Amino acid sequence: MSWTKTFIESLKEWDGCTQGKHLTLNDLAFYLGLTIGGKTKIENIDKALENLEGRILYLVTKESIIEKFLIESLISYTTEYLASFNNNRGYSIIRDKDLVNHFEQEGIPVPESLSKGVERLESLSDVLTSEYSLAEWERIIATNFSRVNRRLLFDKDFKKSFKAHQKFYESLSEEDKNKTVRELLREKRESKLP
Repeated sequence: MSWTKTFIESLKEWDGCTQGKHLTLNDLAFYLGLTIGGKTKIENIDKALENLEGRILYLVTKESIIEKFLIESLISYTTEYLASFNNNRGYSIIRDKDLVNHFEQEGIPVPESLSKGVERLESLSDVLTSEYSLAEWERIIATNFSRVNRRLLFDKDFKKSFKAHQKFYESLSEEDKNKTVRELLREKRESKLP
């Protein structure tokens, strides 16, 4: 399995464990897709996971972003995002209550979604649900991206990239084959200087 497939399967596994009680898979995939320049429209949220996977594959194949780097970044970002629901809870409560006060002072009806949002943020069950969601994600990542599994993924990448390196090596002159990549790059830079 590739880095991308392992990540997508991890998201699906997380969704199976949390069953969308805190955050749905499509909501999370939509958010992650936006962070890497995805173009999923809100009305297509049911395809958010497919679009996220497509965007990852596009960045890896067309933009030459290293898959390992991109997936490790997404894992880290997902973890931070899930943790933020509790880490930023106090600020969110204060901000939303200030907004409710502003509506009330202006004589404007408080939107129901805002009132419910404050109630949810203050609820112990929401705190526990958020913690469970994060704990499940961390457990899944610890398993699916364990040291051994990362090594296997890295070895698979190395074998794939070896062919590209071999082509590059064969394209060099006999003299250049004895130089390091650093020396080749320096020579290339120096040849462009006036």
